[in-house]
Amino acid sequence: MIYTDFSDRTYTAEVIKCKSEGTAAFKRILKLVTDAKVVDDTVDIDGTSIKICSGFLYSSQAFHRFSRTITLSDGQVITIPRQKKIRGKEGFLYDVIITLCQNHIIVAVPFHELAENFFLEVDECLGGTDTSYQKLDITSLVIKLGASGTIISSAKGSNDKMELSINRCHLSFVDQREKTSNIQKVTMTGSNLGLSNEYKTLISPVLNSKSSTLTVTPVVLGFSLSVNGVKKSSATTDRHGNFKIWIAPGLRRLTRLFNLLITLEKMKDVALSTSNIPILQSHTIRDAEA
Repeated sequence: MIYTDFSDRTYTAEVIKCKSEGTAAFKRILKLVTDAKVVDDTVDIDGTSIKICSGFLYSSQAFHRFSRTITLSDGQVITIPRQKKIRGKEGFLYDVIITLCQNHIIVAVPFHELAENFFLEVDECLGGTDTSYQKLDITSLVIKLGASGTIISSAKGSNDKMELSINRCHLSFVDQREKTSNIQKVTMTGSNLGLSNEYKTLISPVLNSKSSTLTVTPVVLGFSLSVNGVKKSSATTDRHGNFKIWIAPGLRRLTRLFNLLITLEKMKDVALSTSNIPILQSHTIRDAEA
């Protein structure tokens, strides 16, 4: 079982896509990690093999608001973030999780501000490896999921029913007839928004843009993947591809995200690749919860 120090936080994550198998890129990123531990595992939905690295990032800058104590799996009580002195300078150790599944790599850290620094280091170390970043066209995803907000497919090699559904949506509104709209922004959360009449009404201008005077733009989208009615993974993303993921002990929700990505890639014009680092393009989900 893998435990992280900040297991009660949502982690900011980026998805890196390699043109071929991603082992070389994975090993490059590991060089940025302190006390890296790598284990082999499988995605429990379809049995795909993965590698998981858990370790720490050393930073002289504090990204946390306050320190606190936690009890580790062996009963030891420690203060987090942990502290370490390097070259005579005291600094902090923050969790970093790196996972590899075929040609996808997910890098996750517990603070958005930390991600803004570390993801640039990752991008620099991957120079020349022909990698890109996974980006979701969330407007296209909303359109493809339709008024029901749900799509159902089958798991690879089994009869399991996989259901992708929307559980969070931030929408911005602009009325073309007025300089300002009566409604400018709406945030919705729920277990499955597509089952509500309110969601169907609010996204109608997205689905029927030509017949509406309102321009409605999805800004943040949260979605979950269920298998045979049991929720397996969830994530929140903005239009630029920034992710937030809740990581529990054992990291099952993180490893199951690969199945969610595979489901999205099956949908035309939803999963895109970009050479631009998503973390630089938007702070929209800085405080969004997965």
